[in-house]
Amino acid sequence: VTIPEGVTSIGSYAFSGCSGLASVTIPDSVTSIGWHAFSGCSSLTCVTIPEGVMSVYGYAFSGCSSLTSVTIPEGVTGFGEYTFSGCSGLTSVTIPEGVTSVTIPEGVTSIGSYAFSGCSGLASVTIPDSVTSISEGAFVNCSGLTSVTIPEGVTSIGGAAFYACNSLTSVTIPEGVTSIGNNAFNGCSNLTDVYYGGSEEQWKTINIGYNNGPLTNASIHYHSVRPNPDFILPSSLMRIESEAFTGGAFTYVLIPETVTRIDGGAFASCPKLAYAQFAGADTVIDPAAFDGVTGLTIIAPGGSTAETFAAVHGFDFMPAA
Repeated sequence: VTIPEGVTSIGSYAFSGCSGLASVTIPDSVTSIGWHAFSGCSSLTCVTIPEGVMSVYGYAFSGCSSLTSVTIPEGVTGFGEYTFSGCSGLTSVTIPEGVTSVTIPEGVTSIGSYAFSGCSGLASVTIPDSVTSISEGAFVNCSGLTSVTIPEGVTSIGGAAFYACNSLTSVTIPEGVTSIGNNAFNGCSNLTDVYYGGSEEQWKTINIGYNNGPLTNASIHYHSVRPNPDFILPSSLMRIESEAFTGGAFTYVLIPETVTRIDGGAFASCPKLAYAQFAGADTVIDPAAFDGVTGLTIIAPGGSTAETFAAVHGFDFMPAA
């Protein structure tokens, strides 16, 4: 289906139940997509929402079970309830780059109730700082979701927001959150680490609703003030060879994204080393790279090879902001 230029809105139920619809071209003139506009279009595989669209209403793509990718422009300010509910094949909500991730564009201020419920293919979600609320059931049954960082502007997490996200292992919660709804993290059976932006005292003041055992029983990592890096490696560096910095007296090393490999013993026996921050997500780290270093905290993107390295070798991990 090609919607002609000049059309400014796609009305409610416009293509609802068109189970044979496999592709749709939406012109730049469209500014809104109505309720249930494409709900039940079970053969629809890919949607590009044009730059002019500001509103995507509830259930717009609900039940589009073959939908694998959606491109959302910067101008969209909110998703209605159940927008992508039941899109079990959805793996990407940006231009696909071969990863199962969602990047919600800047400017979006709210994620509607059950907006991404049942999107079992999603492995990670990037929520912009413009978001101030995560509504009830927003990511319920996203069984492939492994980590999530909630932005600074959010003050409340709705009930059942991450219900039954049973692959979720870590969540980052800002200190501004004052309430977490009932069942928000119920069924998150693999949640082990919570990174909280405030103090232990502040954590105790959050109104946490019932059935949030996976959250409250996880290891809570409270914010701690850390020093500025005192050893910043050059961005031209691609490999850190064996014993390159053995015994160094620095406390905080910043490793650029350009570094693709760190050899055994590269940072061995550094007596003061407390923080190693990785800018890249795919750095290959030799098992002996930090031999003899104790009390180390590794800071890196969630889901990175550095996070896996920290878990395997017993180092503390902190997701990069």
